[in-house]
Amino acid sequence: MALTQEIIELLSINLIKDVGFIRLNRLIEHFGSISEIFKAKKKDFSNIKGITLEIAEEISSFDKNEVEKQIKEIEKYNVSLLSVFDDKYPQILKNIYSPPIILFVRGNFLSDNDINVAIVGTRKASFYGMQTAEKLAYELGQLDITIVSGLASGIDSNAHKGALKAKAKTIGVLGCGVDICYPSSNKRLFSQMLEKGVIVSELSMGFKPNKNTFPMRNRIISGLSKGVVVVEAAKKSGSLITADLALEQGREVFAVPGRIDCSVARGTLELIKNGAKLVQYTDDILEEIGYERKKMDHENKNNELTESHKKILDMISKEPLYIDDIQEKLMCDFGTLNSILLQMQLTGLINESPGKVYSLK
Repeated sequence: MALTQEIIELLSINLIKDVGFIRLNRLIEHFGSISEIFKAKKKDFSNIKGITLEIAEEISSFDKNEVEKQIKEIEKYNVSLLSVFDDKYPQILKNIYSPPIILFVRGNFLSDNDINVAIVGTRKASFYGMQTAEKLAYELGQLDITIVSGLASGIDSNAHKGALKAKAKTIGVLGCGVDICYPSSNKRLFSQMLEKGVIVSELSMGFKPNKNTFPMRNRIISGLSKGVVVVEAAKKSGSLITADLALEQGREVFAVPGRIDCSVARGTLELIKNGAKLVQYTDDILEEIGYERKKMDHENKNNELTESHKKILDMISKEPLYIDDIQEKLMCDFGTLNSILLQMQLTGLINESPGKVYSLK
């Protein structure tokens, strides 16, 4: 992609440590333009609020070769760049405090027309947590909701996998450069995201992850989303930082309850005690973000019903049934039945109650 002069100048600013959106605006206000910032001498920065001697030194001695290296890597990995001053930059993210100056984007594009929901949680997730994250992401994805997460192992990975299974859009936000797969164990998922999803970061090409980059990343995850669902989190967890950031940004916060004796449920239980919306079903999320399921009229529903749908509706019209009872009567494999039941839930035909009990809507 051909880079504009403005983007090249912003790439340069992005390489200066500790200069974010707030300080950049102060610098532009003082000097008039980004190009003038790089022409200034060290002493010219002395009266600008928040600009330390170290920052002034970095800017005045900036090596333009560093930008050339960035441009080569951007071209090598086919990365798109979105500036905070660009109309295509996601409006929902632009409105947070100190949005990223530049978004490095790989894969598909970001759109303001998408409804984004973040699903996050611990890396050391239980089987229940991973299964729940994948299920919620799959069901939301079936409704054309974009799933945002951090491409970490555990809950994040399963959220992305659920969205990909639903053939939905999913956004992975990294705490490193978009040319780095972290953790390396996610290599296959990383490739799938490049093909079918979106990978974004505010960090320059080649920037390696460290303990400071993940809180920065978390504000983008919540900033891109209408709501944040925490599936599992210990008491001191990065996912709780994401939840706090979501509250600061005016986003909805949801939590999936877990066992009271489970260490990775303590954070989510604390969130619920403090007012987060408890999530049992997808509808708990949809209600809060103001999403309305597309209604199908009675005639269209009947036209689209398969023989299996009709048999299930006939069975549960008499009384609610467990999934095992439905499987026994329908005589089909469990995976196929699960898929049929999920489709029937999404189209508003049936309800699922705890214990996999199904009844008419």
